[in-house]
Amino acid sequence: MKRFKLGLLATLLLCSAFALEVQAQSKPKCKVDLSFNRSNMDEIQEPGFINWIVPQGQTASKSIEGVTFTLSTPANDGNELRPGWNKTAIQNADNKSKNGRLTYDGITIDPASFGSIKLKVSGLPVGTHTLQTYHNCWQNPDKFYAVPMDVLLDGEMLYEKVKCSFSQAVAANACILTFQLNIERAGQSVEITFQTTPANIVSPDAAQTDMYAPPFCNGFELNTDNVSLQAKDPYPAAGDMHVDGDAGEILLRWTPANESVKQHNLYIGEDSLAVSRMKTPTAILPQGDSTYLLQEVYSMQTYYWRVDEIDADGYVTKGKMWQFRPRQLAFPGAEGYGRFAQGGRGGQVYHVTNLSGERIPGSFLYGLLDVQGPRTIVFDVSGIIDLGFQAVFTQPNTTIAGQTAPGKGICIKGSNINIGSDNICRHMRFKHGYGDTGNAMGMSGSNHAIVDHTTAAWGTDETVSGRGAKNVSFQYSL
Repeated sequence: MKRFKLGLLATLLLCSAFALEVQAQSKPKCKVDLSFNRSNMDEIQEPGFINWIVPQGQTASKSIEGVTFTLSTPANDGNELRPGWNKTAIQNADNKSKNGRLTYDGITIDPASFGSIKLKVSGLPVGTHTLQTYHNCWQNPDKFYAVPMDVLLDGEMLYEKVKCSFSQAVAANACILTFQLNIERAGQSVEITFQTTPANIVSPDAAQTDMYAPPFCNGFELNTDNVSLQAKDPYPAAGDMHVDGDAGEILLRWTPANESVKQHNLYIGEDSLAVSRMKTPTAILPQGDSTYLLQEVYSMQTYYWRVDEIDADGYVTKGKMWQFRPRQLAFPGAEGYGRFAQGGRGGQVYHVTNLSGERIPGSFLYGLLDVQGPRTIVFDVSGIIDLGFQAVFTQPNTTIAGQTAPGKGICIKGSNINIGSDNICRHMRFKHGYGDTGNAMGMSGSNHAIVDHTTAAWGTDETVSGRGAKNVSFQYSL
């Protein structure tokens, strides 16, 4: 009987622990990047964040994980919501490798004057939730100064004269406001107001001649760990799939959250879920040591890692999940800045079986636009494919293997193809011709792409366009 009671007690404790875990897991979580509208989404979407492009107008809503977020500005103010960005800063490779796609664009109001932005959150389950909002001004700090914001929660002043950050590519260094949302009943909503008024004007630095008056927000996180207490600014940069590991090792490093961190627990592995759940650290590093030498790295393997920060009181803040992959030559003989393009490596092989210029199974266009994920396109046919001058932007991680075509190979007529990021294109002929103004081919906006043994001809605008591209190669081609 005693044994039964102990077993029952253990079962009850286990059930209670499971219930608490389920309750913790039931909290909706999301990270949202408020973005400027661009055709190249990779240019403006922060990795790991849900992209929300807010159209110009009085109000906009988006539902995520059962929670509805509504942005608005009062109609009687005569203002409208408007996305904004700093194109130069957001396209900067160094900023992009950090969090520049989050911090250098966002939502503000038009006209650019005093006013308010409201963020209403509806559909949260009963309980306590946390919300963190980002406020980094994307204007030129050498010229502009931003009017501090007042922040209200459900009409009550919470933060007064908040001085927003400028030119912070690392999100953790930006101005971050934290809110505790107490939901006491089903259907309850909360509303946060970010507002600027003439009363908040401060004296600028001598060089800052222009006032930036409107409120602004770059994005927000719901029910995530405290960003200001997490390790930041990692190397390799989060999502870098072209890391120099040629020597067989990579020195990992990061910036501690703050000076109060006494210990760093590092976890690393080859599976993101496993690393997220790891309890035993790969390495325990003391205060002042924020590096770790990872050895025997393999270029076909993606590595996942996180750094948990522990303060003097023993409080642990779980780190963000970062990932990287060592670089590998696109193919033997690849040269130049684009030589490490990944192409469709590790994905499916798609066979072109007809010469149709339509998006039908077996066509070249179908392989470019409708096949999902990394793909290598091979040709079972040869001849001319007429694309009728339609603009085609290839998907990331695509290999176009023109050398696989029999006979005289493949020629694209009426071509206007833009080779995208991490693309490999070999042994093709792209010819635009008369009848439409456009390029024969391009690499505009691409990052890590290579074109080899390819002909581009008869362009009626530019034959090859490379505007905004970086880390690209155009070798042994005409």
